[in-house]
Amino acid sequence: MNSGFIVRLRPIGPWRLGPSTGARDRVDRVLHSDSLYSALTIAAEQLGLLPEWLAATAKASQPEVRVSSAFPFVGRSLLAPAPRHVWPPAIAGKIRWEAARFVPVQLLPRLNAYESLKEERWAVDPVSECLLPVEKFGEVSPPFRIAMRRTAAVDRVSLVSSESASTACLEFAEGAGMWCAVECSEEWRTRTHSLFRWLADTGIGGERSIGWGRSAEPEFDSLPATLTATAEQTEHHEIGYFLLSLFAPAKNDRVDWSRGSYGLIRRSGRTHGRGELKIESALVEEGSVLISEATPVGLARDIAPSASGHAIYRAGYAVTVPVAVRLPSFRPIERKAPEEAPVEDATPIPDLASESEIFTAETESVSDSGDSLDTETEALEDSLATPEVPDQEPEQEHNSASDEEKP
Repeated sequence: MNSGFIVRLRPIGPWRLGPSTGARDRVDRVLHSDSLYSALTIAAEQLGLLPEWLAATAKASQPEVRVSSAFPFVGRSLLAPAPRHVWPPAIAGKIRWEAARFVPVQLLPRLNAYESLKEERWAVDPVSECLLPVEKFGEVSPPFRIAMRRTAAVDRVSLVSSESASTACLEFAEGAGMWCAVECSEEWRTRTHSLFRWLADTGIGGERSIGWGRSAEPEFDSLPATLTATAEQTEHHEIGYFLLSLFAPAKNDRVDWSRGSYGLIRRSGRTHGRGELKIESALVEEGSVLISEATPVGLARDIAPSASGHAIYRAGYAVTVPVAVRLPSFRPIERKAPEEAPVEDATPIPDLASESEIFTAETESVSDSGDSLDTETEALEDSLATPEVPDQEPEQEHNSASDEEKP
């Protein structure tokens, strides 16, 4: 991630991020990148930028705008999903590290370097699932709490209310909110700022009709150094790509699915407007670390049912951070022993490194839809089938993909 910016959204009310099950008494803690892309697409339609937006994103082989999922922040501390290949740390003690889903961004270099953490300096909040620092006067307040709010429809003529219903939501602490990373070209930077301002005014997520999901003026800032640092491949490490977004591999993405540490998540939802149920698909989830020949790109595919009459996209573009990976299955490079040389010949013989392995993966290409999109195109999304995993057993349990839904 060499260019772009981050966006901070400070909620001015409750947020409703529906879980994959759709249960009203549950709420998700992440605004996934495919949902955020759909919200930005609706904003582009309202601002008259829909044709240009689709041409620069869903219809482009190299998208000009890529957005990560949105994660919590508190104060100036950004929280991100814990890298799967190093989390939870192998530390025996009182803290249940595995209960933390998000860790401070400034910890990522230490975790990727396999450094240990001091128990007395950290605490896990079980509600927000955040790893928070312990300061002189106690641990830092969590970014949000989960609350249940009751609502009831009222007849405006008879003033009689119907049966009330309870809905789970996120209530954010003062100075806390959600942030995301954006990679975009200079041409789209200003327009992307406008799309986020529109979302802040109209709201994100469920129950927007009653004022939920709104935010104060978005704050735009440069990417922190921990998300822009480059990693170098050495004899004891190789380059992996840490995902900050959901990912659907494109045909040209050469990911080695037999290695790395990743998980899959099922995504569905309903369309904007008529509320039709979208086709369910599996994507690689945030926090996964992929081993690939080059930086993964991803794709957005039209998954519209035949009767919809317009395109519906699910975005699976990758927003990644390169990291040096030393997986448990790591094997040192085997070098050939030099041949014996005459004693009088003192010329050193260089070591011969073994040839590098070429990684490939069977994926499906983006479907080419020639149908034009009218101005009533709804939140556009994309899907991808589960990436194929080789038949052999992985060398260790971190190298297995799980189709289970995350809670």
